[in-house]
Amino acid sequence: MGRKPTSQTNLDPYLKWLGIPLHRRPPTYFDLLGLPKSVTDRESIEIAARKQKSVVTSFRGGEHEEWAARLTYELEEATVCLLDPTLRQRYRRRLSRASKQGRLYSQNAPTKKSLPAYLYRQVVGEEAGIAREFAGVISVIVACFLIAFLSSSLFPWSRIKEDQSLDLRDGDPEQVAVQPGIEKGNDRPVDVQLAGLNQKEKSQRTGKNGGANKKVTAVQKPWKDLLSSVNLNSDVFAGNWRRTGEGLSADPNNYHHAALKLPAQEGSYEFECEFEITYHERYPGVAFSIPLGETRGQFSFWAPDWLQIKHVRDGSGSTRGTFSPAKKHMGFSSFTDGTPINFSRRKRVRLNFKVDVEETKTQVTVAINGSQVGDWKGGKQDIWEPNDDLNLFEGRSKSGIIIATAYKTVAEFHYAKIRPR
Repeated sequence: MGRKPTSQTNLDPYLKWLGIPLHRRPPTYFDLLGLPKSVTDRESIEIAARKQKSVVTSFRGGEHEEWAARLTYELEEATVCLLDPTLRQRYRRRLSRASKQGRLYSQNAPTKKSLPAYLYRQVVGEEAGIAREFAGVISVIVACFLIAFLSSSLFPWSRIKEDQSLDLRDGDPEQVAVQPGIEKGNDRPVDVQLAGLNQKEKSQRTGKNGGANKKVTAVQKPWKDLLSSVNLNSDVFAGNWRRTGEGLSADPNNYHHAALKLPAQEGSYEFECEFEITYHERYPGVAFSIPLGETRGQFSFWAPDWLQIKHVRDGSGSTRGTFSPAKKHMGFSSFTDGTPINFSRRKRVRLNFKVDVEETKTQVTVAINGSQVGDWKGGKQDIWEPNDDLNLFEGRSKSGIIIATAYKTVAEFHYAKIRPR
């Protein structure tokens, strides 16, 4: 589910950071760690891995964040494979066969003009097929390894207290309505009686004419719980879904993804859900297809380091009906400007969409754990019905909100809720 890192410069990170020359591309696991193919000493492998990782890690958070994240993941794969004697031996045999068949390194050395896209590889260490045979075994070991790695190097998203909106109620300036959240089985907002305002505060809020100039901000609408009304027979589009207390667990199983339909809200609305990824293989990922006025938008979040908004056109996306080689999908653009998004295992992620639909424009604001990561707006000419390239609907009518997990990504959705704006 990955995409190639992009850069505005002619950076060759394999050469500059890891010292891998052009004629040894795509690199093997031994190349990534700077080790000979004959290496067997565990301590030597560990020392080489630490050395290479320290170099790449030093570039995290900078202008080459995507490359640093990509190479970090590749180094982890190499380390896990070479530290396991069985996997290392099997890997050597496959490299030997690939070398005899002339498939070990590319026959055509890349030119400078082709950097960095040419250097990107879907699977590190071989041409198509060399590592895939034991990728499943690697993923099980990587699962344990990455838990320790991610917990030590990646800070979990901080959870912030949900915003509360204070407002004056018409007819009684001494009462303030507070909307703290959602109550199970009760869609009405909770009113909290505050102490009476003093005269100065009343004058500031109501004006000198006793309320004629009163400034009032609309009270936020109550949340509606979405998961409790899900029908696991008719609303499941793909994968296995089951209830886990008040939430739902999604497992793609043998499908490309797990997809579920939730009720939607007409017009402007706010949608929020909280999930945590419990298992994944290569990359964790979730996707959402949501109504945007008369059309829809598809939002994909593929960890470790990027957010994608598909089929909502702006200056950095493709024009309608064309394919951009620098973009994996037609007409999507990244609008986090390189902000890292890390979905660690067993870390709760709160995702919030605010959709404002007006006659001449649509605005979508996306936040993760209270931190805004995207703010897009445009007119009807800038947005259109997306191609269902992930096949989220499985041939069904396109309605409601679709929540989905990526290939072999198992996740628990703790809640999903919606309210009008």
